[in-house]
Amino acid sequence: MNTTGDMIENFDFYIKDVDADKLIDACMQARPDKEQTDLLQRINKAVKNVQFQHVLSRTGWHRPGGAVTREGERITNNLRNWAEQESGGQVSSLLEKYADKDWFATRLLGTTHYLVATTGNGSADFIQLEVEELQEVLARPLFDPDGYPESLEEFVEPIDFPELEPEPIATPRYLFRRAIPIGKTLEELRVEGMEPRRMRRFMHDWNKSTAAMNTFFQNHWVIRFIPYTDRYGDKKFNLKPLTTYQDLVPDVAGALIQRGAGLANLIRDIDRQAGYPMAWYFFMLTTPGIKHEIAWSVMEDHSAGFDYLPKRDIEIIKLWCEDPYSI
Repeated sequence: MNTTGDMIENFDFYIKDVDADKLIDACMQARPDKEQTDLLQRINKAVKNVQFQHVLSRTGWHRPGGAVTREGERITNNLRNWAEQESGGQVSSLLEKYADKDWFATRLLGTTHYLVATTGNGSADFIQLEVEELQEVLARPLFDPDGYPESLEEFVEPIDFPELEPEPIATPRYLFRRAIPIGKTLEELRVEGMEPRRMRRFMHDWNKSTAAMNTFFQNHWVIRFIPYTDRYGDKKFNLKPLTTYQDLVPDVAGALIQRGAGLANLIRDIDRQAGYPMAWYFFMLTTPGIKHEIAWSVMEDHSAGFDYLPKRDIEIIKLWCEDPYSI
C-alpha cells in the first residue's frame, strides 16, 4: 500500500449559497455503502444548486491511525500528535514512559471517493469533491522489544515491524477531504506561478477533440492533487488526471500496433470500450498500457492517405508528434 499524509492546505469552496459546515456534516452523517448512495443523497441535499455524482473510488492507500490498549481502550486518535506531545521531540523520552505498555498502533485503511458536479461546458467547468472512506484496523504492537525506533518518524511509521492481522476496531466512516472548483483553482495556480502546464495542455486537447463534442470531461476523468515540498520549502502540487475507467485501460504493446485497417479497428475498439472518441489518445498520455508508437502510426497512415479520424483529432495528434508529452 502507498501512504498518503494529511493535507493541511484547504481550497476555498466557491459553491454558491452552500454552508461549508453543512457539507462537512453531510459527509460525517452518511453511512458508507457500496454505491455511496447515502453520501450522495446527503451531499446533494446540502448543495442544492448543483448535482453531484460519484465517478471514481481510489483505493489502496493508508495512513497512521491512533493507539489502543489490548482491551480496546482508546489511548489516542492521532498517533503522530500524541507521540510528539508525550516525547517533547525525543523518542527516548517516549520509550522511557511507555515501552513496557502492551498497547497497539492502529492504521486507517482509506478509499478516496471522487464526486463531480458540472458547472459549464468546458473541460475545467466542474467542482470536484473528495471524500475519504476510512476503516481503522489494528496494525502492530506499539513497541517492539527486539528493535526500538531511533526517531519519532520511525516510531509513527516504521519500515520493518511485525504486522498484525488488520482486524477492524471501528465501523467505516466518511471524512470530507476537500472541494475543488477546478477551473478557478487552475487559474489561481497559474497566477501564482505554479501553472500545471501539462495538465492544462491535456484539458486543452480534450476541448479541441471530438471527445468534448460527445461527453463531459469529468464523466471520464478526475484530477488528483498531489502535494509536495520543493527545495525551497514551498508547498506545491503535482496534478495527475485519473481515468474513471481504471479497469478498462487496455495494454497495447508497441509491437502489436498495426497499420491501416488493423490500427483503425484497434482505436475504435478502445474508444468503444471507454464510451467516447479519442479515448485511446488520452489513455496514451496517462498510462503505460498504450505506447506512444500508436500516435506516430496514426500520422503515418494519415500521410499515406488512409484517413479514419476526424480532422480536428488529426490536428491534435499532429501537434503532439511535433511536441510529445505525457502526464
